[in-house]
Amino acid sequence: MKFWKKSLSDLNSNLPLSAARRLAKILVIDDEEEVFPYKLLQKEGYNVSYIPRIESLKDLENGEYDIIVLDIYGIAPKDISVTEGLGIIQHLKKYNPSQIIIAYSGVKYDPNQAEFWKLADDYLGKPSPLITCKQKIDDLLSNKFTIDYYWRSE
Repeated sequence: MKFWKKSLSDLNSNLPLSAARRLAKILVIDDEEEVFPYKLLQKEGYNVSYIPRIESLKDLENGEYDIIVLDIYGIAPKDISVTEGLGIIQHLKKYNPSQIIIAYSGVKYDPNQAEFWKLADDYLGKPSPLITCKQKIDDLLSNKFTIDYYWRSE
């Protein structure tokens, strides 16, 4: 009789995409409410919430959300982050390295903000149509919303 060790990657840990869309908590943080199509994503079955500004880091730090769509400017008061989106993404990746973050901005590339883009798991330009947003989110749900990803990230 042969024995071998199994690892988490041996498990079929991927949820069907329809279930992942419903179960994964997604938060959009953008000072321009009507730009990101979060209401359309809700109609498509995604579990999406929206806030215009960060008032507290507690829910973001503790992994309350599986995916955060984060704008670079206008989303944090100076007493929370002087560098706004860059400071927030640095903080979140330090305290919760497995946090999935989509960088979202209409700002052209700024070398001073290069780390914002580098730390993000993916990015979307502002504005982005529903189909583009669905594709990015679905890719992240398929590739990173797994037991194996969270296990290796801790």
